[in-house]
Amino acid sequence: MVLEDAPLMSEKVTPFARSPFSPVHLGAPDCARVARLVEDELQKVLREYEIAGAPPTPRTFPKSRYKVVKSHDNCTAYLDRNSRNHKGSKKKTTSSNGSSGSPTVFDPYYTLADSSMISGSHSYSENDPDECTSNWAMPDIVVSGTVPGTLDDVMYGMMTPDSAEMLLRTAYVDDNLLDGGVLQQLQLPTKTDPFRSVCVKWYVKGMPSSYKKLVSARDFVFVEATGMVTRQDGARLGYMLRHWLDLEGCGELKGLQRGRFSNCAIYTPLSNQTVDIFVRGTVDPGGKMAMSLAIPIAASALLSSSNAVFCSYNKKLVWLLGNKKRGDHTMPVERSNMFVCGMCAKKFGKLSSVGTCRICCVQMCSRCRLNRSLAYVDMQNHEHAGVEHFSGVFCKNCIAQANQTSAFDVAQDEILKGRYGSVTREKTNARLDDQGGRLEQMQLGYVSSCVLPRDFT
Repeated sequence: MVLEDAPLMSEKVTPFARSPFSPVHLGAPDCARVARLVEDELQKVLREYEIAGAPPTPRTFPKSRYKVVKSHDNCTAYLDRNSRNHKGSKKKTTSSNGSSGSPTVFDPYYTLADSSMISGSHSYSENDPDECTSNWAMPDIVVSGTVPGTLDDVMYGMMTPDSAEMLLRTAYVDDNLLDGGVLQQLQLPTKTDPFRSVCVKWYVKGMPSSYKKLVSARDFVFVEATGMVTRQDGARLGYMLRHWLDLEGCGELKGLQRGRFSNCAIYTPLSNQTVDIFVRGTVDPGGKMAMSLAIPIAASALLSSSNAVFCSYNKKLVWLLGNKKRGDHTMPVERSNMFVCGMCAKKFGKLSSVGTCRICCVQMCSRCRLNRSLAYVDMQNHEHAGVEHFSGVFCKNCIAQANQTSAFDVAQDEILKGRYGSVTREKTNARLDDQGGRLEQMQLGYVSSCVLPRDFT
């Protein structure tokens, strides 16, 4: 038999370039305005979610109003023809304590406007979100569908609260991200709420391969917020909101066309281990781009939620492998019979290809083993952090164990091990400074820290 027990093949990917902007430090008034913007946009999309039909109510998309743009797996993107007609007549959406004339159905677990941030030199130009998007030519795009997995899996796979996580998600999902990073972290995940995050980002989006010769890359500056909300019936929902920002000091860059977008995804857990996805968004690509190109490109971007669970499963498999390497460096006990597959008990022949699971060390035949291409962020050198790609052999049992591991527990464990700074500093992060009366904030830089061991691969 031929043993295939070589070391993991590893390749390092060049990290994102350094931020082209000066360090962003939004002052307390600007942070409060950004917080109100997030809450207003979230409340607006949650009302749209209820109108469209919250599970288990089935959603319908009449052909007279909605046009199918693109589908991916069990998710479909529709063009809402009516949204273009109503954009100019929309009324401003109020927050939960406003008087919009309709009852507020949702309240976030936390109120962003209650937090004040450190002072700084940047400022945010606040505008009515509806007034800002009313003159955009593109109608709204709505995505509806389901993905297998849990709500925690979707949230763990979607959230990227620092530049390192942006790199990692790009490694697993072909999202055409060319460059970017987190400019300022307003709220970081905590051990009690590991999917909560609010940050200001910048990134450069390339075009899908079929459009690269027709359309150039765009860059965007925006706020991204993720977290959980609770319906009146007690059901948990996840959300991911992105809305463009106009920040002084983060103006247009030479050679890049600045675009703007606004979108929000609502994730609802279903009883059959699947998650319902509802996304609504619009985009102003900037420059000269034909609507026939802009619409399918925007639809592809909004369909990225369907890849969240795939990303989560791979991250959990890496976490399981990392825990095994930290906790057990001993060799496996020699089996009484090393000439049969540990999974199916098939005898190995002289020319059989035998692989060893990198987690449990069971030896397997070619039919029982699974090869996985994985990635993790190597943060040992903070100046030149990058994504390490590697491939390894795993058994079906370990992959199933990783898939079934709670994404909430994994995210919480990463936080406790210092993924976003030490737990002690996390407590300091939420403490009001006695003298300045300001919320102290951890500054983790353009790419934050990670705790993977040096001998990971």
